[in-house]
Amino acid sequence: MKSEIAAVVSFLKRLVKLKNKVEVEKMDLFAERLTVALQEKFEGHWVPEKPSKGQAYRCIRVNAFHKYDPELLRACRESGVHYGTKTHNYSSLLEDWTIYVERFEQYCLANDIRDERKVAVLLSLMGAKTYNLLRSLTAPDKPADKTISE
Repeated sequence: MKSEIAAVVSFLKRLVKLKNKVEVEKMDLFAERLTVALQEKFEGHWVPEKPSKGQAYRCIRVNAFHKYDPELLRACRESGVHYGTKTHNYSSLLEDWTIYVERFEQYCLANDIRDERKVAVLLSLMGAKTYNLLRSLTAPDKPADKTISE
């Protein structure tokens, strides 16, 4: 569970840094507080033998019906990082990513795509805007150099 939380925290930290100019100390505190919040939430909701069990409960969901994720909002408040403003609302990027992940999982299932091919398939399916965002989040590495879980 720790490596999965670390991957999520790293992704969200880069996303926040991309959309906002936040001091390094605040970003580090944001990552620390989000890690703690997610570990507390997921305690007892993680089955190592079946990592997909409880996936919906562990989802960080931000969309038209759920404007704020409680753990994400908590980490922002505790670190002094703004969750979003009129000009810098990164919750819309999270919503887009949630939709991508859900659709991609179904696409892989429907097309019987093996894990070792998922990165290539994902990168070939996404549009230029999303690829550019992903590229900036994985820099200096290229998205193709990452595993699907990263």
